[in-house]
Amino acid sequence: MMINNNLHILHVCETHETQAPHHESSKAHKSFTIQKITEVQHAHTDSNKQLHFHIINNPIDDGSRKARNAIIISDLFFKHIAKIHTIPGHYIYLNLNFKHKYQINIFGFYLPTNSTTNRQHIYESLTDVYKQHFNKKINTQTYNFVLGDFNDNDIIFDNHDTPIRQDGKSVIGYRKKFFELLKNQQYTDVQKKLLTRPPNTYKNHHSAYRIDYIYANSLILDKINSTDVITDYCYTSDHDLVVAHILTNDLFTIEITQNITPSTTNTQTNK
Repeated sequence: MMINNNLHILHVCETHETQAPHHESSKAHKSFTIQKITEVQHAHTDSNKQLHFHIINNPIDDGSRKARNAIIISDLFFKHIAKIHTIPGHYIYLNLNFKHKYQINIFGFYLPTNSTTNRQHIYESLTDVYKQHFNKKINTQTYNFVLGDFNDNDIIFDNHDTPIRQDGKSVIGYRKKFFELLKNQQYTDVQKKLLTRPPNTYKNHHSAYRIDYIYANSLILDKINSTDVITDYCYTSDHDLVVAHILTNDLFTIEITQNITPSTTNTQTNK
Protein backbone atom coordinates (compact mmCIF):
# COMPACT_ATOMS: atom_id res chain seq x y z
CA MET A 1 0.00 0.00 0.00
CA MET A 2 1.23 3.45 -0.90
CA ILE A 3 0.31 6.41 1.29
CA ASN A 4 1.08 9.93 0.06
CA ASN A 5 3.17 8.52 -2.81
CA ASN A 6 5.41 6.38 -0.61
CA LEU A 7 5.32 2.64 -0.11
CA HIS A 8 4.60 1.91 3.55
CA ILE A 9 3.11 -1.59 3.74
CA LEU A 10 4.01 -4.52 1.47
CA HIS A 11 2.65 -8.05 1.83
CA VAL A 12 4.84 -10.73 0.21
CA CYS A 13 3.88 -14.37 -0.39
CA GLU A 14 5.95 -17.46 -1.23
CA THR A 15 9.02 -16.09 0.52
CA HIS A 16 10.70 -19.54 0.79
CA GLU A 17 11.56 -18.73 4.41
CA THR A 18 11.60 -21.83 6.62
CA GLN A 19 13.51 -20.58 9.65
CA ALA A 20 12.39 -18.48 12.59
CA PRO A 21 12.65 -14.73 11.90
CA HIS A 22 15.90 -14.25 13.81
CA HIS A 23 17.63 -17.46 12.75
CA GLU A 24 21.08 -16.72 11.31
CA SER A 25 20.09 -18.13 7.89
CA SER A 26 16.92 -16.05 7.66
CA LYS A 27 16.89 -12.80 5.73
CA ALA A 28 13.85 -11.60 7.63
CA HIS A 29 15.74 -10.15 10.59
CA LYS A 30 17.20 -7.52 8.27
CA SER A 31 15.96 -3.97 7.98
CA PHE A 32 16.76 -1.48 5.27
CA THR A 33 16.34 2.11 4.12
CA ILE A 34 15.14 3.62 0.84
CA GLN A 35 14.89 7.16 -0.50
CA LYS A 36 11.59 8.85 0.23
CA ILE A 37 9.48 10.42 -2.52
CA THR A 38 8.37 13.98 -1.78
CA GLU A 39 5.11 13.75 0.13
CA VAL A 40 2.04 15.94 0.28
CA GLN A 41 2.98 18.39 2.99
CA HIS A 42 0.96 18.47 6.19
CA ALA A 43 1.48 18.90 9.90
CA HIS A 44 2.40 15.29 10.56
CA THR A 45 4.87 14.75 7.71
CA ASP A 46 8.28 13.48 8.79
CA SER A 47 11.06 15.72 7.47
CA ASN A 48 13.43 12.76 7.12
CA LYS A 49 14.21 12.09 3.45
CA GLN A 50 14.52 8.33 3.89
CA LEU A 51 12.13 5.55 4.84
CA HIS A 52 13.30 2.79 7.15
CA PHE A 53 11.59 -0.62 6.91
CA HIS A 54 11.07 -3.64 9.14
CA ILE A 55 10.29 -7.20 8.01
CA ILE A 56 7.67 -9.24 9.86
CA ASN A 57 8.41 -12.78 8.77
CA ASN A 58 5.96 -15.70 8.90
CA PRO A 59 7.91 -18.84 7.91
CA ILE A 60 6.88 -22.47 7.89
CA ASP A 61 8.95 -25.62 7.44
CA ASP A 62 6.40 -28.11 6.13
CA GLY A 63 8.37 -29.55 3.23
CA SER A 64 6.41 -27.68 0.58
CA ARG A 65 7.60 -25.04 -1.87
CA LYS A 66 4.56 -22.88 -1.26
CA ALA A 67 3.12 -20.87 1.64
CA ARG A 68 5.29 -18.59 3.80
CA ASN A 69 4.54 -14.89 3.83
CA ALA A 70 5.89 -11.66 5.27
CA ILE A 71 4.89 -8.05 5.72
CA ILE A 72 7.43 -5.30 5.08
CA ILE A 73 6.38 -2.12 6.87
CA SER A 74 7.89 1.34 7.19
CA ASP A 75 9.23 2.43 10.55
CA LEU A 76 6.66 5.23 10.58
CA PHE A 77 3.83 2.67 10.72
CA PHE A 78 5.75 -0.08 12.53
CA LYS A 79 5.80 2.12 15.64
CA HIS A 80 2.00 2.01 15.73
CA ILE A 81 1.65 -1.79 15.73
CA ALA A 82 -0.22 -2.88 18.86
CA LYS A 83 -0.78 -6.54 18.00
CA ILE A 84 0.68 -9.20 15.70
CA HIS A 85 -0.86 -12.64 15.23
CA THR A 86 0.35 -15.28 12.78
CA ILE A 87 -0.57 -18.70 11.50
CA PRO A 88 2.72 -20.10 10.15
CA GLY A 89 3.12 -19.60 6.43
CA HIS A 90 -0.46 -18.50 5.76
CA TYR A 91 -1.72 -15.55 7.83
CA ILE A 92 -0.41 -12.34 9.37
CA TYR A 93 -2.68 -10.01 11.31
CA LEU A 94 -1.50 -6.52 12.25
CA ASN A 95 -3.43 -4.08 14.41
CA LEU A 96 -2.13 -0.50 14.28
CA ASN A 97 -3.34 2.14 16.74
CA PHE A 98 -3.21 5.88 16.15
CA LYS A 99 -4.28 8.99 17.98
CA HIS A 100 -7.99 9.76 18.43
CA LYS A 101 -8.78 6.01 18.45
CA TYR A 102 -8.07 5.49 14.74
CA GLN A 103 -7.04 1.94 13.83
CA ILE A 104 -5.78 0.05 10.80
CA ASN A 105 -6.25 -3.72 10.65
CA ILE A 106 -4.27 -5.63 8.04
CA PHE A 107 -5.12 -9.27 7.32
CA GLY A 108 -2.44 -10.80 5.08
CA PHE A 109 -3.32 -14.20 3.60
CA TYR A 110 -1.56 -16.84 1.60
CA LEU A 111 -4.46 -19.22 0.89
CA PRO A 112 -3.82 -22.90 0.07
CA THR A 113 -3.42 -24.11 -3.49
CA ASN A 114 -5.36 -27.03 -4.97
CA SER A 115 -2.38 -29.29 -4.26
CA THR A 116 -1.95 -28.31 -0.59
CA THR A 117 -2.36 -31.20 1.86
CA ASN A 118 -5.27 -30.68 4.27
CA ARG A 119 -6.21 -27.52 2.40
CA GLN A 120 -9.81 -27.52 3.65
CA HIS A 121 -8.65 -27.78 7.27
CA ILE A 122 -6.17 -24.94 6.72
CA TYR A 123 -8.91 -22.79 5.17
CA GLU A 124 -11.20 -23.42 8.13
CA SER A 125 -8.43 -22.66 10.66
CA LEU A 126 -7.55 -19.43 8.87
CA THR A 127 -11.18 -18.36 8.71
CA ASP A 128 -11.79 -19.12 12.39
CA VAL A 129 -8.80 -17.04 13.53
CA TYR A 130 -9.66 -14.24 11.12
CA LYS A 131 -13.21 -14.04 12.51
CA GLN A 132 -11.77 -13.59 15.99
CA HIS A 133 -9.79 -10.58 14.80
CA PHE A 134 -12.55 -8.99 12.73
CA ASN A 135 -14.33 -6.28 14.66
CA LYS A 136 -18.07 -6.56 13.97
CA LYS A 137 -18.82 -3.34 15.83
CA ILE A 138 -19.42 -0.44 13.44
CA ASN A 139 -16.62 2.03 14.03
CA THR A 140 -16.03 5.02 11.78
CA GLN A 141 -12.38 5.12 12.84
CA THR A 142 -11.38 1.57 11.86
CA TYR A 143 -9.90 0.83 8.44
CA ASN A 144 -9.53 -2.79 7.36
CA PHE A 145 -7.57 -4.38 4.53
CA VAL A 146 -7.68 -8.04 3.50
CA LEU A 147 -4.96 -8.81 0.98
CA GLY A 148 -2.73 -11.50 -0.42
CA ASP A 149 -2.45 -14.44 -2.77
CA PHE A 150 -5.87 -16.13 -2.69
CA ASN A 151 -4.98 -18.78 -5.29
CA ASP A 152 -8.36 -18.54 -6.99
CA ASN A 153 -8.89 -16.89 -10.35
CA ASP A 154 -10.78 -13.59 -10.69
CA ILE A 155 -13.65 -14.10 -8.26
CA ILE A 156 -16.89 -12.19 -8.87
CA PHE A 157 -20.43 -12.45 -7.48
CA ASP A 158 -23.39 -13.47 -9.63
CA ASN A 159 -26.95 -12.11 -9.39
CA HIS A 160 -27.58 -14.39 -6.41
CA ASP A 161 -24.49 -13.10 -4.54
CA THR A 162 -22.75 -16.43 -5.08
CA PRO A 163 -18.97 -16.33 -5.65
CA ILE A 164 -18.02 -17.58 -9.12
CA ARG A 165 -14.95 -17.25 -11.27
CA GLN A 166 -14.91 -14.71 -14.08
CA ASP A 167 -14.48 -17.58 -16.55
CA GLY A 168 -17.76 -19.08 -15.30
CA LYS A 169 -16.23 -21.98 -13.42
CA SER A 170 -17.56 -22.77 -9.95
CA VAL A 171 -15.67 -22.08 -6.73
CA ILE A 172 -14.90 -24.94 -4.33
CA GLY A 173 -17.19 -24.91 -1.28
CA TYR A 174 -14.68 -23.98 1.43
CA ARG A 175 -13.23 -21.23 -0.78
CA LYS A 176 -16.72 -19.97 -1.57
CA LYS A 177 -17.36 -19.51 2.16
CA PHE A 178 -14.27 -17.32 2.45
CA PHE A 179 -15.38 -14.93 -0.30
CA GLU A 180 -18.96 -14.91 1.02
CA LEU A 181 -17.56 -13.93 4.42
CA LEU A 182 -15.74 -10.95 2.92
CA LYS A 183 -18.88 -9.81 1.12
CA ASN A 184 -21.01 -10.19 4.26
CA GLN A 185 -18.47 -8.07 6.13
CA GLN A 186 -18.90 -5.39 3.44
CA TYR A 187 -15.45 -5.64 1.94
CA THR A 188 -14.90 -4.55 -1.65
CA ASP A 189 -12.36 -5.79 -4.18
CA VAL A 190 -10.38 -2.57 -4.72
CA GLN A 191 -9.39 -3.34 -8.30
CA LYS A 192 -12.91 -4.38 -9.28
CA LYS A 193 -14.13 -1.08 -7.84
CA LEU A 194 -11.62 1.21 -9.52
CA LEU A 195 -10.69 -0.58 -12.76
CA THR A 196 -12.99 -1.55 -15.61
CA ARG A 197 -10.96 -4.68 -16.32
CA PRO A 198 -8.50 -5.59 -13.59
CA PRO A 199 -5.41 -7.20 -15.13
CA ASN A 200 -4.08 -10.65 -14.36
CA THR A 201 -1.48 -10.85 -11.61
CA TYR A 202 0.07 -14.30 -12.06
CA LYS A 203 1.46 -16.08 -15.08
CA ASN A 204 2.79 -19.55 -15.79
CA HIS A 205 3.62 -21.59 -18.89
CA HIS A 206 -0.06 -22.26 -19.58
CA SER A 207 -1.89 -18.99 -19.03
CA ALA A 208 -2.32 -15.91 -16.83
CA TYR A 209 -4.66 -15.46 -13.89
CA ARG A 210 -5.85 -12.87 -11.40
CA ILE A 211 -5.23 -14.44 -7.99
CA ASP A 212 -3.74 -11.57 -5.95
CA TYR A 213 -6.21 -9.23 -4.28
CA ILE A 214 -6.63 -6.19 -2.07
CA TYR A 215 -10.00 -5.94 -0.32
CA ALA A 216 -10.94 -2.88 1.77
CA ASN A 217 -13.86 -2.02 4.01
CA SER A 218 -16.23 0.76 3.03
CA LEU A 219 -14.72 3.27 5.46
CA ILE A 220 -11.34 3.30 3.72
CA LEU A 221 -12.50 2.56 0.18
CA ASP A 222 -13.30 6.18 -0.69
CA LYS A 223 -9.83 7.22 0.49
CA ILE A 224 -8.15 4.95 -2.09
CA ASN A 225 -7.76 7.18 -5.12
CA SER A 226 -6.14 4.67 -7.50
CA THR A 227 -4.79 1.15 -7.90
CA ASP A 228 -2.16 -0.41 -10.14
CA VAL A 229 -0.67 -3.74 -11.11
CA ILE A 230 3.06 -3.20 -11.54
CA THR A 231 4.73 -5.51 -14.03
CA ASP A 232 8.11 -3.76 -14.29
CA TYR A 233 9.94 -4.50 -11.05
CA CYS A 234 13.42 -5.18 -9.73
CA TYR A 235 12.83 -8.75 -8.53
CA THR A 236 12.15 -12.11 -10.15
CA SER A 237 8.64 -13.48 -9.68
CA ASP A 238 5.74 -15.04 -11.54
CA HIS A 239 3.43 -12.63 -9.67
CA ASP A 240 2.94 -8.94 -10.41
CA LEU A 241 2.68 -6.30 -7.70
CA VAL A 242 -0.83 -5.10 -6.76
CA VAL A 243 -0.83 -1.58 -5.29
CA ALA A 244 -3.47 0.61 -3.65
CA HIS A 245 -2.74 4.35 -3.46
CA ILE A 246 -4.06 6.34 -0.50
CA LEU A 247 -3.64 10.11 -0.76
CA THR A 248 -4.50 11.92 2.46
CA ASN A 249 -3.43 14.68 4.78
CA ASP A 250 -5.43 13.66 7.83
CA LEU A 251 -6.61 10.06 7.53
CA PHE A 252 -4.51 8.98 10.50
CA THR A 253 -2.39 10.96 12.90
CA ILE A 254 1.19 9.69 12.79
CA GLU A 255 3.07 10.11 16.04
CA ILE A 256 6.72 10.12 14.99
CA THR A 257 8.11 9.45 18.46
CA GLN A 258 5.54 6.85 19.49
CA ASN A 259 6.85 3.36 20.12
CA ILE A 260 4.20 0.77 21.00
CA THR A 261 5.37 -2.66 22.13
CA PRO A 262 3.15 -5.05 20.16
CA SER A 263 1.71 -8.24 21.57
CA THR A 264 2.68 -11.20 19.39
CA THR A 265 0.79 -14.48 19.18
CA ASN A 266 0.97 -17.52 16.95
CA THR A 267 -1.55 -20.20 16.06
CA GLN A 268 -0.41 -23.60 14.80
CA THR A 269 -2.40 -25.59 12.24
CA ASN A 270 -2.14 -29.30 11.57
CA LYS A 271 -0.44 -29.88 8.23
